[in-house]
Order: sequence, then structure tokens, then C-alpha cells
Amino acid sequence: MKMSRFEKRFVNSRKHAQTSIEKIEQLFQNIDISNVHNVLEVGCGAGMLADYLSGKYHMKVTGTDVDLEQIELARGFLKKNDRLNFLTADATELPFKDSEFDLVLSFMVMHHISNWKKAFEEINRVLKPGGILIIKDLSFSKLTSKVLSLLSNNYGVYALEDITLFLKEKKFNLVVLETPGGILFKQFSLVLQK
Repeated sequence: MKMSRFEKRFVNSRKHAQTSIEKIEQLFQNIDISNVHNVLEVGCGAGMLADYLSGKYHMKVTGTDVDLEQIELARGFLKKNDRLNFLTADATELPFKDSEFDLVLSFMVMHHISNWKKAFEEINRVLKPGGILIIKDLSFSKLTSKVLSLLSNNYGVYALEDITLFLKEKKFNLVVLETPGGILFKQFSLVLQK
């Protein structure tokens, strides 16, 4: 699902990018990234996090987004960095080979994908064995997710327990789980290893 103009203004801001950079740096403290060379960012938006990772860590980063307008913004970084690639792609049908990436990350995207399980299946397919998955997103309480899933076909409605159980069934091991408080929904961060 594409974002509204209001959402894009927020997501494409430098402040939002800085928050994502600070979060990825914090999460990197919990894992060994010395063997991470090829990265996929699902839902890259304007490409600022991809550009940062490629610039600081010299990683080859491919960013995907379902919104062509976002990809066109992201492609502005290509002029200065040949380790970046941006393309329009649906997270439920990723155009990559099996086991292609060392690291897959997705920040604040899954709640926009109604078939979030299919998106995670695709992420699992393109991530190498031993690869790292980093997710930062929103989840609902178990009760709220049950009610909202009956009312909405456009959003990814799930409880954090739904995601962690689904990924454990796909043989991911939990490395980090951060869940700030919240009643209706919570923002969470997960680091998992395949």
C-alpha cells in the first residue's frame, strides 16, 4: 500500500532518517556485521538509510519500495555512490534470487502490507542461511489485531507474537527484541538470524 502525502513528508524528512540511523547503529551493537556485504532494504522510501549504510560500511545496498515516486527520490543518491541500487518492487514478490542477501532490513513498512506473511516468506527466501533480519515496525495487542484484521484488508494487522512465532517457524533465532510500551499499538524492533 502506498503512503499518503502526509506520511511521505514525515518519512522523507531528515529527522526521520536520523532516527532510523540511530536505531540501526544501536541494533548493530548486538550483531557481528563483519560478513555483511550485500543488503536489501524492503521499503527504502527516499533511500537515506540505504545511502548511509553504503557510505559508512561500504555495503552494497539494494532498496525496494512499491511506490515509484519514492524510488525516483532514492535514485538521487546514485550519482555519488555506485554501491546502491533502487527499484520498484512489491515485498510479496521480490525480484531476487534465493539466498542473495546477507542482511535484510525493513523499517516501518510491514504494517502497510496486508499479506505480511507472504512478505516475510519472500524475505526468508532471499536471505542467506546465517543472514540477519532487522525489523522496526508497529504491532497491535492480540485482541486489537483480531478485531482490526476483520475490518481491514489494506494494512498489515498483527500482534508482535504473531510475527515472532511466524519467524521462529521459518527457523529464525531471536537475537534482540525491543518493545516500548503502548496500549493500542506498540513500536518494536527485532533482530533475528536465519
